[in-house]
Amino acid sequence: MHPDMQKHNPGGHTPTAEQFKTWYCPLIEKMLLEYPVNHNILFAVPG
Repeated sequence: MHPDMQKHNPGGHTPTAEQFKTWYCPLIEKMLLEYPVNHNILFAVPG
């Protein structure tokens, strides 16, 4: 992962429901707004 996109997460390996609600959800929302999905990118499907 690119260093600019790395985030420090609280707690251990598995987040609690409270950590997910107060920390991970806001981070996910922020990242989705900052890095929107580009639907114009073509991907090669392995066959």
